[in-house]
Amino acid sequence: MKRRLSARTKKILNNALLVFLAAVIVSGLGGGGYYLGYRSGIKSSKNIVVTGVAGVGTPSNVNANFNVFWQVWDVLKHDYLNANKLSSQAMVYGAITGLTDSLNDPYTVFFPPADSTQFTEDVNGNFGGIGAEIDLKNNQLVVLSPLKGTPAESAGLRANDAILSINGQSTQNMNLQDAVNLIRGKIGTVVTLSIMRQGWSQPQIFKITRANIQVPTVDWSIKDGNILDLQLYSFNQNTEADFANAVSQGIKDGAKGMILDLRNNPGGYLNVAVDLAGYFVPANSPVVIEENAQGQEQIVRAGVNQSLLNMPVVVLINGGSASASEILSGALRDDRGTLLVGEKSFGKGTVQEIFPLSDGSSIKVTIAKWLTPNGTWVNGQGLTPDYAVPITDAQLAAHQDPQLAKAIQLLQVEMK
Repeated sequence: MKRRLSARTKKILNNALLVFLAAVIVSGLGGGGYYLGYRSGIKSSKNIVVTGVAGVGTPSNVNANFNVFWQVWDVLKHDYLNANKLSSQAMVYGAITGLTDSLNDPYTVFFPPADSTQFTEDVNGNFGGIGAEIDLKNNQLVVLSPLKGTPAESAGLRANDAILSINGQSTQNMNLQDAVNLIRGKIGTVVTLSIMRQGWSQPQIFKITRANIQVPTVDWSIKDGNILDLQLYSFNQNTEADFANAVSQGIKDGAKGMILDLRNNPGGYLNVAVDLAGYFVPANSPVVIEENAQGQEQIVRAGVNQSLLNMPVVVLINGGSASASEILSGALRDDRGTLLVGEKSFGKGTVQEIFPLSDGSSIKVTIAKWLTPNGTWVNGQGLTPDYAVPITDAQLAAHQDPQLAKAIQLLQVEMK
């Protein structure tokens, strides 16, 4: 099976099954937008004909009094103090946003046209901002992961840091989009975050200068003469080609085993996770199981690559490993017994679908949950590593990596 990414990339926004990290990429001027697990929707918009009670405009299958909506609309248009300044289109978008917010699902979101365009740009991996990915965990705004080489990483943000305020505004009860809008700003300007971390007695203030962000893909090096240490930072349209090149060069340089480092990798295209799994697991092995609202399951299987089937592998994960990272990690553990080392992963086990709308806006809707090949649903609980190895701020500051050291130790035993 031909496994070049270029052919797939042309289809990604048309019909590919995608899963993105459970986070929001915090962007700068013109930046931002949800970078979450999703399956791409139809490329063309849907025209929806609303039929129902004559004169009311409510669909016949809606058990709700839509007259109240139009009554409120009429009151606002006629009696609101600044009614002459109201934008009907902005009111419609606000109403749709309220509709999606009513689901209490942070991953079901409406994007007005500008935000929809920005979302697409963010997915392509080049944007402005601080380079942090944020999410809601137990109703608390948290850092999912700082991207490598970004202002967020340089400032010292870490996965699972709680963001208590943004520029002095409390994040309590704040939704993801509002948080993104506050953190966005002109490149070169400063955003101030109040951060609380486990083990701290009080919050600390981080002042971070916004910059142009390019999402990295792969770094690699040879450890101990024959171990390929491959760090995978995202699952974007370039990942498989970069991964293949790194593996090829690593093997030429004498690699006999691999550490696949998925720490702080928030995810990306599910297609890419499935393709990468195909390097490691037997042909046609189940990589992920998707279950829809009706309980129907679809098994997504690996291809026939298998080029790394016999290479010893250990996977590194932590709280910033989410979505596609969890899919790949879970598939390798379930299908070939690969050991996971580090800290519990984030725990995003749902799939979203993007539906473009007629005016350039779009809606992202949670349409399914995904499970590992053995039927584990990671949502809210994450993957528990086989070897739990914590890492402290002091160790990071001293450039010590006990998780990597443990992975090397285990791999050396496996390679004998």
